[in-house]
Amino acid sequence: MEIKRDPYPEQVRSFAWDGQVKVMKKLVSLLVCCALVCACLSVFAENPAVTGKVTEIEKYGHARLDVTVGAFAAAGFELGDIETVKAGTFEGDMP
Repeated sequence: MEIKRDPYPEQVRSFAWDGQVKVMKKLVSLLVCCALVCACLSVFAENPAVTGKVTEIEKYGHARLDVTVGAFAAAGFELGDIETVKAGTFEGDMP
């Protein structure tokens, strides 16, 4: 009967494992840093703007604008976005 010896002694195996853990920690740290940078860049990105004029005030006080849906889409807005609306001295966040 032949006895097989472990080609990697315990010290070598633990050293290799420690090296893999260090590499994984560095990769995770790099990934987290990249995610933070991307988040910061999106915050400081130029905000698109669409301006228009009120063309009509409806019976119950709704204001009709001369801005089309295509103008909003071209500026990068999507359905459901919450945006800041400014009208004179009024400013509010609206869907």
